[in-house]
Amino acid sequence: MGIDIQHEFLIAILKSLQWVFVNLWYLGVILAVLIGIQIYLAKKYKITTVDELVYFVISLIKKDKNPPIIYLAKDTFPKDFVWLTPIEFVFGKYGSISFRNGDNNNNRNAFQLLTEAKGGEVRVQKTANLLNIPDSQTRVTMNDLSQRLQNDPNIAPFIDVITTHNGGYKLAIKADILKK
Repeated sequence: MGIDIQHEFLIAILKSLQWVFVNLWYLGVILAVLIGIQIYLAKKYKITTVDELVYFVISLIKKDKNPPIIYLAKDTFPKDFVWLTPIEFVFGKYGSISFRNGDNNNNRNAFQLLTEAKGGEVRVQKTANLLNIPDSQTRVTMNDLSQRLQNDPNIAPFIDVITTHNGGYKLAIKADILKK
């Protein structure tokens, strides 16, 4: 009887090992496919970050016919996106955003940080410290700015304030602006 229990135990161990190796093989295949997809997307669509991949997938799901949002960088930040006055920022021919005059204007100061970053990420904690407000209020302020831009019919199709996976915000711009 002891031989049968040992035999059954060995069979159970071998089946468990077989299951582990089969699953590891499938995991390896899935990993190879994902790496292949990443290389393909990087070459064909210049998608290199998680944020870009997320927006690409969302545009595929929505079947969005609009050009994908790309991030501005200092070398691609349009030269006609400038502060016209201390309280008005102009987006070239697309419109402008105005702020109230005054020293304690968190929306204006947060937007100035975004424009100074020229498409770079502005971290919530840094913004909160500079504006002397809590992190939660900084997020509300950034969302308010995004809503203001989205409510302007001239600006909304082209420009937005978006969140990043690192806990910050960026000015995002549709790709076709840079081509014009």
